[in-house]
Amino acid sequence: RWSLDATFNRLRVRALAGVDVLQGQPTDADGPQVLATVSKMSGAPSVAMMKRVHAGKHLAGKFVHIFDFFSLPAGTFELWRLAAILVGEGQSGKSSVIKVPHKDEAMMWLNSKAVELEAQVSSTHRQFLGAGKKEEVLHQAALMHLQLGNLERYCELMCELGEWERAIAVAPAVSLEFWMRLAKAYAQEKVNQNSSRLVEALPWYVAINQVETLANLYINNEQYDEAVVLAQVAAVGGYDDLTSAAI
Repeated sequence: RWSLDATFNRLRVRALAGVDVLQGQPTDADGPQVLATVSKMSGAPSVAMMKRVHAGKHLAGKFVHIFDFFSLPAGTFELWRLAAILVGEGQSGKSSVIKVPHKDEAMMWLNSKAVELEAQVSSTHRQFLGAGKKEEVLHQAALMHLQLGNLERYCELMCELGEWERAIAVAPAVSLEFWMRLAKAYAQEKVNQNSSRLVEALPWYVAINQVETLANLYINNEQYDEAVVLAQVAAVGGYDDLTSAAI
């Protein structure tokens, strides 16, 4: 069976030893003459590859193109891509291709992956995902935003997933106003789910000092005793020390 495995194994060793595989004649130990004729390949893809190779000033930059062109074992391209970045010749790759990002591109890479995941559950792709798969994808995207420090987007995705309390727990790190907005939305969500059990919404409305809204809800439910208690406490300043904001 015809194979270049032996040749490329020696090619990798020479590259790791810092030998420019495009220069000089190989010794007998280097295997077939293909090592000496890499630069003489004349096909259009080969010519394009060689232009990129010769444009590189450092061996690491050259090896990126050579090892990528010959599709050598998984991880080889990544190795030389990272080496090229270290010597100032690296180029950012697609997030779908990169497996090990350099520290200088880690945030860009992770954000790109999160955006890709969110795109999978967009209106144009949603029909191809089941409910369980959609939740799994959004959880992955939310985790990536959390790792990036994009706390506001993390909270928004957790609310979309119905995990309001996780979002509300993190929201103060964004801002007090953002926390209050989520708390009010969660309280309204509880009312929408079961308007007859306002006890579920009670702590959230009180925490954001929206007792008037809560009292009106009690009145609408004909729960007058609870509404009166709220009004009496408010009348004597019982809620004055609670944080309030225009939300």
